[in-house]
Amino acid sequence: IYPRCVGLWDAADWCESLPEYRESSRSFVNPYCFHTKSDMEVLLTRAGFTNIKLWEEERQAVFQTEEAFKKYIMGWLPHYHHYGHSFITHWFNKYIELTDQLTQTEVIMTYKTIFFIAS
Repeated sequence: IYPRCVGLWDAADWCESLPEYRESSRSFVNPYCFHTKSDMEVLLTRAGFTNIKLWEEERQAVFQTEEAFKKYIMGWLPHYHHYGHSFITHWFNKYIELTDQLTQTEVIMTYKTIFFIAS
């Protein structure tokens, strides 16, 4: 389970408010749903599990070039298919700013993963 990755989604939210995307944003629906560890515990309890162990780990994916990272993002970020390629350019620039990677050649995507065992 992946909680909301702040840098990725904050950059997308910022882009949605740009003048060139404002009109299209009215019809955009993000298909992703994000959960926290506590959300997951509630959901597992509601599903009838009583012995629940949850933990969160931070991970990183390293992309050697900006283009490699953009290609990866375009494969799953729903905004790309809705807004088009120019969105990714704006999004990337904001993401790099938010994650303090303005002077690096490689791009590091840091994210969290929630794991659980339940019975």
